[in-house]
Amino acid sequence: MLIIKEVCVDTLKDAIEAEKNGADRIELCSRLDLEGLTPDKTLINNVTKNLKIPVRVMIRNIHKTFIYKKNDLKMMVEQIEYEGAGTVEFIYENGKFYFLEMNTRVQVEHPVTEVQTGIDIVKEQLWIAFTGETALKQSDIDPRGHSIECRINAENPALDFQPSPGTISVCHQPSGFRTRVDGSIFQGCKITPYYDSLIAKVICKGRNRTEAIQRTLRSLDEFVLEGITTTIDLHKKILNHKKFINSDFNVGWLDRDTII
Repeated sequence: MLIIKEVCVDTLKDAIEAEKNGADRIELCSRLDLEGLTPDKTLINNVTKNLKIPVRVMIRNIHKTFIYKKNDLKMMVEQIEYEGAGTVEFIYENGKFYFLEMNTRVQVEHPVTEVQTGIDIVKEQLWIAFTGETALKQSDIDPRGHSIECRINAENPALDFQPSPGTISVCHQPSGFRTRVDGSIFQGCKITPYYDSLIAKVICKGRNRTEAIQRTLRSLDEFVLEGITTTIDLHKKILNHKKFINSDFNVGWLDRDTII
């Protein structure tokens, strides 16, 4: 089994110390300035120049909460001369977007963006690496409808999401109009406890949120996995819950309400 030691730092001194102590990779948490717009470009340059090991930059807002608009985001990314695919995370509340962090990679939720826009993000990432430029214009990106992604994990929600390794004895995956399944599981597939418990993703699109919920529920009903415990039933409970249907929930909802 390959083990990579990644150390998260936010100063040049800590980065050098981590490299001396045998770190294989550095995750650099770059602070934003007091206006919340510009990453610490000097820190990023100093770390990348002084270290021999790979450096992954994480942009975090640690000063205070800022409300962001599209032009602010564009300026922030341009300041670090970023190229390639990346993911900027926000918290949405009361009609406003609040910046959380930027990850310099494609995240597990990227199929939602692909389904919404019709753009293959991984293909575009490879094209940028090959040509140095994107084949897209901002006007080419036209998201439509509503999409939902459910992570199917080999976990037992009733036991505080304890891993559920084992061999899949039955595997029937959903299909149909505007339904996408990402994964490589099959009947007889062995799920080990040594890696991330994510085994598949179900992504469904509808003309609106109600249709997306209905299509996702149908897909989860079709998804049959035996031999291991998964989060499929939990997703069904959430999608059928009145608070979810009415969008009356937040990040602390599952901790407060008895759903699991």
